[in-house]
Amino acid sequence: MTNTINMALALVLGLIIGGMFLGRSKSATPAIGAEADVNGYVMEELPDGTNRAVKNTTDGIRAEEGTLLNGKKSGVWIDYYTKDGRVKSLTNFADGLKNGLHMTLTDRGQVTLESYYKNDQLHGKQTKYKFGSRVVEEAEYSEGVLDGVFKSYDNQGKIQREINYKNGLLEGKNIFYDTEGNVTMEYIYENNEKVSGGVVKE
Repeated sequence: MTNTINMALALVLGLIIGGMFLGRSKSATPAIGAEADVNGYVMEELPDGTNRAVKNTTDGIRAEEGTLLNGKKSGVWIDYYTKDGRVKSLTNFADGLKNGLHMTLTDRGQVTLESYYKNDQLHGKQTKYKFGSRVVEEAEYSEGVLDGVFKSYDNQGKIQREINYKNGLLEGKNIFYDTEGNVTMEYIYENNEKVSGGVVKE
């Protein structure tokens, strides 16, 4: 799990250090006198046919930037914490829709959320973190609905609950664990209806 976080952070840092999205570098600064459009973006045409879009605060601090293709968001878009310029979120787009990796980070650079999208809907694994490395929730999505195993963890990283979903409905086992990892309750669901189960006796 930590390797996944490190890879995601490496992607963010690679984009920034590599010069694709240097929020405060000269290369990323729009031409002097450039005016923002009605949405607050300053546009810059790039050699590959895309347009760079940059949004600043009224104080001139970078808030958001990315590229547009045929007027739609494309590739990596980055939101910044305007108080210090650190990355707040990173989102991949295709044809104006979220597609691929989306990440959010604290103002200390710690990952809080890692999820994947397909055509603007959650699709694939979603992981929530605390303190940048401790997993608190894991879930599987398919086209915007829960589909697969959902897991939650306590402050020590031990599993608390395991729930199975199919097409957004409870399907299969719904398991509760104690602090030692022992099963305390187990229920079976079919089509979102509980059909059996209860307290597990020692």
